[in-house]
Amino acid sequence: MLISRLATPLRGPVQIGKSTPSGGDAVANGADGGERPSKKQKRSAAAAAPAPTSAEADLEGDEAAPKPSKFAEVGDDGLTYKQRRQQRRAAERAAKVAAEAEAAAAAGVETRVEKCKAAAELKGKARASNGPAPAPKAGATGAPGSGPVGRVAGYPVAYVGNVAFEAGADELQQLFAGAGAVPTKVRLHTDKASGRSKGFAHVHFGSDEDVDTAVSLDGSLFHGRKIRVSYAQPKPGEVA
Repeated sequence: MLISRLATPLRGPVQIGKSTPSGGDAVANGADGGERPSKKQKRSAAAAAPAPTSAEADLEGDEAAPKPSKFAEVGDDGLTYKQRRQQRRAAERAAKVAAEAEAAAAAGVETRVEKCKAAAELKGKARASNGPAPAPKAGATGAPGSGPVGRVAGYPVAYVGNVAFEAGADELQQLFAGAGAVPTKVRLHTDKASGRSKGFAHVHFGSDEDVDTAVSLDGSLFHGRKIRVSYAQPKPGEVA
């Protein structure tokens, strides 16, 4: 083992005749072979260096002071760069939302117009396929079933519309009796659930002459309303 160690080649140059000093005055060799100053030599050089002047100290202080950021600078409008950027982005978002809302509203209007046109076309086609509407009967003044047509012989019933909701059957009885046509029955139609009047009635009389007298009251004021009185129409098979 001793022989193998002696045979191992030495690494780096070998300096002969120089001894390594010891203590604080020791000088270490650098990686490039140059000498580096010791700590004691550095302290001595710093103590021997002249002190900086006041101008140099001020210059060094200005260089060391941090420069103000552009985000913290306040402009003429009293806002910082960050605040102005936030306002600009908020305005851009508001403009975008408004543009989208206008586009959606325009699309909705166009859709409704197209739907109305399509519905009108369908109604026109339906009327054309069904042919012309039948002409009303002579003497007709309203919709069938509600009584505004000519009198039917043997069916002395009058239809009374636009009746005030607070009016009762007894008051209708007195109205026609006062005109000389005494009703035999008053049917004031009411809602089955609430019992409230629906605003129309069928009034039965004893003769065709009485129903003629009742129809003459058409347009009379009753509880502040102009009532509509016309001849009622019987249901199929109701009159023999």
